Amino acid sequence: MFYAILAYTAWGFIPVYLKLLGHLPITQVLVHRSLWAFLFFSLVIWITSRRMTHFSEITKRQRLSAVTSAFLLTANWTIYLYAVNTNQVVEGSLGYFINPLVNFLLGFVFLGERLPRLRQYAVGLATLGVLWLTFQAGEFPWIGVSLGLSFGFYGMIRKVNPLPASSALQIEMFLVFFIMLGGFYFFQGLGASPLPLNGRDALLLAGSGLATGLPLFWFNKGLGKTPLNVMGFLQFIAPTLQFLFGVFLYGEAFPFKKFIGFLLIWGGVMLLILELIFNPKRRTDR
Repeated sequence: MFYAILAYTAWGFIPVYLKLLGHLPITQVLVHRSLWAFLFFSLVIWITSRRMTHFSEITKRQRLSAVTSAFLLTANWTIYLYAVNTNQVVEGSLGYFINPLVNFLLGFVFLGERLPRLRQYAVGLATLGVLWLTFQAGEFPWIGVSLGLSFGFYGMIRKVNPLPASSALQIEMFLVFFIMLGGFYFFQGLGASPLPLNGRDALLLAGSGLATGLPLFWFNKGLGKTPLNVMGFLQFIAPTLQFLFGVFLYGEAFPFKKFIGFLLIWGGVMLLILELIFNPKRRTDR
């Protein structure tokens, strides 16, 4: 459980780290984040198993799964970094509040999993919250919804992918890096370079890969021995910290109309927590 708490706390602090890179182009940050994360996972796999997983070794189905999850992860990272750089950390936290509810809904629709009554109410409340933010607060919360959906579909694909977690992550980071690199040259021009301009930026960009890979490593270690119902509680550490940073550290506007929408979504989260308390043996999906 200690490793799980470390992982979720680190994810909660990620907007603070990304703010330090706010003066750099988003594409440049994304290229470096994916590159250094790939190198981190490659090093971990080499230390633990003394061999690397090659794309040519996996089946066509696994390749398709890896490519799809890489694109979803690319979209998730890009949207979240955009949220941080445009002072919308609160909106970003919304995506990770609704993510477990999205997971349950996707499992019900695509994987035939049961959706118990209390979870139905939880998903319903979260949906009402999104509708409220859209029609009463006057804006569709596309950042939060996109983050929740992209990470939800990513988790669903990872769930059905038979590859071991470490190998899947290594291949995903490899693919994400090339997607990001292609995006960089598309938006910046072929004459541009993703290399940083000074030593401070170089260290921060290299550290972004560690800030990405280390929490994932902790998460996988924690997941192995921590009951999933406990993980269900702990996963709300990250969006709660992100929300608090957005409101109190960065002074983002949080009007009453938006508060009502978040209140409905938090109500769905509370129903989920109640279900975890009264049904401790029921699995919760990340």
